[in-house]
Amino acid sequence: MYVCPAKTEDLHSIMDIIASARQLLAQDGSDQWQNGEGPNEEILKADIDKQWCQLLIHENKIIGTATLMTEADPFYQEIYAGHWLYPDQPYTTIHRLALDPSVRGQGISRNFVSHLLTLSLNQGYHFVRIDTHPKNRRLQALAASLGFIQSGIIYVAEKPKGLRYVYEKALENN
Repeated sequence: MYVCPAKTEDLHSIMDIIASARQLLAQDGSDQWQNGEGPNEEILKADIDKQWCQLLIHENKIIGTATLMTEADPFYQEIYAGHWLYPDQPYTTIHRLALDPSVRGQGISRNFVSHLLTLSLNQGYHFVRIDTHPKNRRLQALAASLGFIQSGIIYVAEKPKGLRYVYEKALENN
């Protein structure tokens, strides 16, 4: 299992995984990524062009996708009900994390995020952030299991619908 940057020709497979994740979120009662919102081909193509879109590959098959953003996220400028632990440090942000349904429930998302943390550190970033919808209990549990600290809330759209919990993690390279 390994991580590599996505290419434009991977877009169809990525969109299939995103569609499956969108269904899972709906089944969990979340409106995240619903009603035309969330990742679409245009957003993912831009992620690919910036080399932010990363793929998890197993046995020559794409089994996961995520965006590892290496620019400051504009939605993170204002934080509520908390504060950033490392406000002035450059960071990466993990967005659009999704797995192929055939590998869900096997701890692979934890493995994938661990790879993304290593990639962040290898690119010179010692801080990583992630955000999620309040009803996305899966990502909240994953973030906590990997040592991310909940720092507060942000809004990615109008209040209250755009509310997201934000987390951050400091990486050590001893």
